[in-house]
Amino acid sequence: GAGQNYSITDGNSCGPVTGTIDVSEPAIVGAPINPLGNSTCFGTTPNATISASVNSGETIDWYATLTGGASLLAGSLTFVSSETAVGVYTYYAETRDTSTNCISPTRTPVILTINALPTISISTAATCSVDLLTYSVSVDVSSGSVTSSAGGIITDNGGNNWTISGIASGTNTNLTITDGNTCVQTLTVTAPDCSCPVVNAPTSGGNEEYCAGDTIPTLTTSVAAGETVDWYDASSGGSLLLGDNTSFTPTTAGTYFAETRVLVSGCTSSTRTSIMLIENSLPNVPSITGTNAVCIGDTINDITTGGATGTIVWISSNTGVAAIDANTGVVTPVSSGTTDITYIVTDGNSCSNTSTAFEITVNVLPALALSGSTGPMSCGGSDGTITLSTTGLSDGSYTVD
Repeated sequence: GAGQNYSITDGNSCGPVTGTIDVSEPAIVGAPINPLGNSTCFGTTPNATISASVNSGETIDWYATLTGGASLLAGSLTFVSSETAVGVYTYYAETRDTSTNCISPTRTPVILTINALPTISISTAATCSVDLLTYSVSVDVSSGSVTSSAGGIITDNGGNNWTISGIASGTNTNLTITDGNTCVQTLTVTAPDCSCPVVNAPTSGGNEEYCAGDTIPTLTTSVAAGETVDWYDASSGGSLLLGDNTSFTPTTAGTYFAETRVLVSGCTSSTRTSIMLIENSLPNVPSITGTNAVCIGDTINDITTGGATGTIVWISSNTGVAAIDANTGVVTPVSSGTTDITYIVTDGNSCSNTSTAFEITVNVLPALALSGSTGPMSCGGSDGTITLSTTGLSDGSYTVD
């Protein structure tokens, strides 16, 4: 500035000394510019940094108040707040000339925002899919979008409700919500137990029996709705004989094993139901013994089975020649000719067998025409004679009574 006159007199009244001096007034220091506020999320360490700009040769002192107050941090273009609670905090930057220590007449506000974390909570518990291969879970959030560390299909249901489905069974997942402030919150979901439940073994329709040579019966079972049956040749492991059928017709006798399988999940019963198919042998049919010829008017009473056991039924192939009592086996001739006699024996298993045929011949009675004459006999003697003649007889020996 302009020259200034001065006069100096000391304490001893010596002087005065006078002269002229030039005095320069320092320039006004401007407040910081380009305030750069910041935002952070609750719990972030360290806190976010705020800053401002000043001219070369200047620095910034930081305050919590617009005027006055104690400095929070001196000589730094940046400031890191110690606040941790959610809220909006305003700090004030004051310029200071590093050579003169002159300060700006005003301070510049710089804002720090600590944002609350978004919230996430389970709205529908983790639930296994019907095939037990995956599970799903639904969550409510305060805002934002959801991601899953274990993948799956993420569906926004609206109203800040989300469903994550198709997560592999047995795999835990971390669900992360990210809001508009890029603040995140993570929820760990423990996978539910999607292992197979207890599955009951099939209910047997009962063992089946059949007689040798007859049609083989079908083995049957019953299971609950939504279940089917697989048939095996062993109580565990073994070979699959027939799948997906509650009935099974084997080709040979034996013991067969039925296992329940749930259609949608493939879960099986831990045990199998054994069902027996029994082949009963046919009863023995010894050869028929007895008289094989009879005359009309007689009967045959000695026909036997030769030792067959069971229920016996006798049959004549030609009842016009000879009839036979079904129970006793007595043969009654009807007319001349031949007939085959057989019997059917039925044992305790209701199996029946037929004997080989036994032929019986029925003969007619001879047609006899008799004529004769007598010779004289001496008085009181036994020397008379009778002469007989016949027709219609075949060769043979005959007696006259």
